[in-house]
Amino acid sequence: MSRTDIEIDEQLIRKAGKLTHLKTKRQIVHHALDAVVKAEERKQILRYFGIENYLTLWDLLEPEGLKTYRRAARLSRLVRSQGAMLTTVDALIPTFALDYGAVLFTLDKDFSRLASFTDLKTHTIGARALSSRGKAITHEE
Repeated sequence: MSRTDIEIDEQLIRKAGKLTHLKTKRQIVHHALDAVVKAEERKQILRYFGIENYLTLWDLLEPEGLKTYRRAARLSRLVRSQGAMLTTVDALIPTFALDYGAVLFTLDKDFSRLASFTDLKTHTIGARALSSRGKAITHEE
């Protein structure tokens, strides 16, 4: 390892320390550099191999025949009864997550709101915690 003197924004270091719970500037800088390297490696993988190969890193969640589509329609009706809109097609995404017990990573606040009246577990990109609330939906046929 080598030693380098750099000027660092102290306010940014404090904020990073609070968010990451790291104690020293050295730990924070190392963590940040590691995150940048990993993010850039992911970008290179996507550019080199394409999206299909990138997506193969995760399990494919498949429907259980018509049961899945019926549950998606039921979820869509439940959401409408709560005064919100969710098309049956859009309901398939959280239905897959509910069926498989998967966490739904999303930027969409509508999916996050579903967690307030279903068993859906969501992780809003940029948020610090999972939300898992309610028990209104069951997946019995």
